[in-house]
Amino acid sequence: MRDSRWGLHRSAARGVLEARWSCVLGAQCWSVLVGGGEGVMLAFVVAIRPYLEVLYFMSGVVVAIAACVALQQVRLLKMDMNVRNERASKEFALASMSRFSKECLTMQADFYVDCVVANVPFVYEGPIGSFQKDSISPEWVKICELRKKSGNTWLHMLNNCDDIAAAFVTGVADEVVGFNGMGKSFCSLVESTYDLVSIFGERDVHHSLPNIVKLYGIWSKRFSKMELEAGRVSAHAQLTDINSKLACVPDERVPPIGVDRGRRKGDS
Repeated sequence: MRDSRWGLHRSAARGVLEARWSCVLGAQCWSVLVGGGEGVMLAFVVAIRPYLEVLYFMSGVVVAIAACVALQQVRLLKMDMNVRNERASKEFALASMSRFSKECLTMQADFYVDCVVANVPFVYEGPIGSFQKDSISPEWVKICELRKKSGNTWLHMLNNCDDIAAAFVTGVADEVVGFNGMGKSFCSLVESTYDLVSIFGERDVHHSLPNIVKLYGIWSKRFSKMELEAGRVSAHAQLTDINSKLACVPDERVPPIGVDRGRRKGDS
């Protein structure tokens, strides 16, 4: 009985000692973490600092490369959009040229038949001006009234021409492609119907056929410039030929009697 009690006392004492040692060790560990934590953290930061600097430098390089790649992609996208828009405008210009040939020129031929039947002039022969009624002579105003009564073909022709011209003056269709393909035919048609365009299209504020007037103004001036440039090139060639011929003509002079042939003006 005494031995069992003594064993219980020993077990209890051992448990108390282990609990005290655990508390002491825990307190020591806590003091190390709290009191010496800053030193440990500083040592850790110092140890990994070179790796952090390398990673920071590499991240800057990666960001720069990514920015360059993104900028290049934006440029390629812009180039692709420009190519697509240019191709679409050229395709629309070709379609407009085809429409002009099939509709307007066909109607012009029908209008010629109407004028022959009505016994009126087919082509306007007066001066080209501001596309206003006052720019037409009184004689051609009377002739225009007769041309208007020859039929409705001219009206449909001019309306279709104005629709086609709208595509070029607004930039939807490539104006340069249209100029090279139908510029002369378009200007010739407008000039032959100048009286009709001026009288029919005249309004108080806006012209009823503004696209025809605007496109004709652009293309007719371009044709005039091309003719002037061609004339300048021809004149330059003629001037060069004249200068070359002048250089080949000797300038012979007969000196007065008693004057030395080798004496030059100003010699004493």
